[in-house]
Amino acid sequence: MPAFVADGAVITENPAILAYIDALRPEAGILPARDTPLIVAEIQRGFSLCSGTLHPIVRGLANPVRFTTGDVGPVRERAQELAAASFGYAAARIGERGWWLGDWSIIDVYLVWCFFVACHAGFDGAAMPALQDHQARALERETFAAVFKDDMARRASMGL
Repeated sequence: MPAFVADGAVITENPAILAYIDALRPEAGILPARDTPLIVAEIQRGFSLCSGTLHPIVRGLANPVRFTTGDVGPVRERAQELAAASFGYAAARIGERGWWLGDWSIIDVYLVWCFFVACHAGFDGAAMPALQDHQARALERETFAAVFKDDMARRASMGL
């Protein structure tokens, strides 16, 4: 579980941590200004999809033993089905907007991570050209590419 310590308090869960960081440093631009109720809802929608839908599906693909004490085959099979539907929804939105919110945000980072890990865990990402393009465009961003490269090196050192 991700955890972030701030002012002596432990903040857990990716959306809460990211919202805290954005509130602390809004000038960093990890999220757009929350100047309308609609953008607040769209931000929450992105966080909910990534953390509440895609992330658990990715876990079912990459680490199905966390969901059963028995045969992992049915878990992985169901995760594949759910991934196709949920990534399909994300791909349609990205196809319409380019980025989750229309402009680059931390939600795009989370979505790229989910898609990348799912594909490396056996999900057929070839059926999602909008998400493949989304990932490629994200990697054109210098800062993102540097962090992604560092993450890949850490994964390789752990045999992942």
